[in-house]
Amino acid sequence: MKCVRRAHAASNPDFLGTNGLNWLVLANLLGDQETEGVKAELKWLTSELAPARDLDVYMRNEIEPLRRDALTRRGIKELTGALTLRRAAAFGKAKAAVESPRYRSLLLHTMQWLENGDWAKHPRSCGHRPIERFAADILARRTKRTMKKAKKIRQLDTQQRHKLRIAAKKLRYASDFFGRLFAGRTAKKRLTGFKARLTHLQDCLGALNDIKVHQNLAAKLAPGKPRAKAPRAQTFAAGVVYGREQSEIEPLLNAADKDARKFLHARPFWT
Repeated sequence: MKCVRRAHAASNPDFLGTNGLNWLVLANLLGDQETEGVKAELKWLTSELAPARDLDVYMRNEIEPLRRDALTRRGIKELTGALTLRRAAAFGKAKAAVESPRYRSLLLHTMQWLENGDWAKHPRSCGHRPIERFAADILARRTKRTMKKAKKIRQLDTQQRHKLRIAAKKLRYASDFFGRLFAGRTAKKRLTGFKARLTHLQDCLGALNDIKVHQNLAAKLAPGKPRAKAPRAQTFAAGVVYGREQSEIEPLLNAADKDARKFLHARPFWT
């Protein structure tokens, strides 16, 4: 089963650009008060944007394909109406966030932090190691951490798989950020293969995480209580969507397990 990358635009502060995101992922290396403040504000922004993204992906990927299904046509129409209201509210919340003084302050402060923050004035000591050595140590540690989790991917629960996905994302950003330091032909070839295998694993884990988010949404729409206010057709349609996604979990786990085994054999590009 091929894992399709889901849209993550609304849950990522991509106004920073790729390098900005990489710096934020590596921010735990900096540890100063200003950096922690930027991270806290970006977490706030993510919390304001994420519901809109989750509802939008749920509707486009799971609800829309069932519009022509005769069995669920009426229920899907009602479900779409209920979700449309929720999505509108979520987008209203996201719009208010990005139009707020807090967002403008965050944007300006983050740009200033990237250009001339305390981390640049008082960087943590890396000893006398060349930057390539420093980068290699970071990449090796993050790869070891990711591979340790990936080895037992079939035994991980939902929350543990989520942590593996985050670890894989951080490793990919670190590879993007430091990859240019290793410019030899062999290093470039290994970097391409390393990132490709890591991306495939990340895609499957992302799809599994989306299903968990969607199932939580479906549970709210079809709570299964005798006096639930949701119309029966809508409840039935939500159950059908839930069941469809539930049936996708095992194939996705198989694909993730396969991608994890391939990644475990990826050769480091920094040595």
